[in-house]
Amino acid sequence: MLNYTDNEIINRLRQDSEEAFEYIFLKFYNRLCLYVTCLIHNKNSAEEIVQDVFYELWEKRNILKINISLKAYLFKAVYNRSINYINYNRRRNKYVQNQLNKIQNQQIVPPVSDNYPIANLLSQELDILINKAIASLPNQCRTVFQLCRFENLSYKEIATKLHISVNTVKTQLQRAMKKLRNSLQDYLPS
Repeated sequence: MLNYTDNEIINRLRQDSEEAFEYIFLKFYNRLCLYVTCLIHNKNSAEEIVQDVFYELWEKRNILKINISLKAYLFKAVYNRSINYINYNRRRNKYVQNQLNKIQNQQIVPPVSDNYPIANLLSQELDILINKAIASLPNQCRTVFQLCRFENLSYKEIATKLHISVNTVKTQLQRAMKKLRNSLQDYLPS
């Protein structure tokens, strides 16, 4: 395969040559992963992006139309997917932050004044319900929630402390908030 031109390799790939695909994969995979890691700063996600591009390359091999070098085509493909990944994460993070802000701004208090004994009783019951709801969260979800809400740690600090990615922290926090909203929906303002 070393003596073949890009066009010859692509033509062989179009003819279902696994050898051509393997050659392309071995030649470009590591470089593409390194490039994407530099773009998105997440090695695991970078590998997924590159694998997706190779999967699509194989799936669409019969209809490939590459008008530039094979190298340029692959780097452009992973670049585009990386940009999509970055944009998706920005939108998701913004959504999660908006949801957290909404919950933080909602007051979970009984609609009765503190001057009445019943208000104290309702407040105590509500505290018990909130603690039960937090305790019912899955372990990692609960830990992430408690570190964020009660210890005021940043996503990055939580990720470092728990040896998980920042994206995992965000996902676990999002799950925790959703479960808490569902558990306490009768006590939240509409």
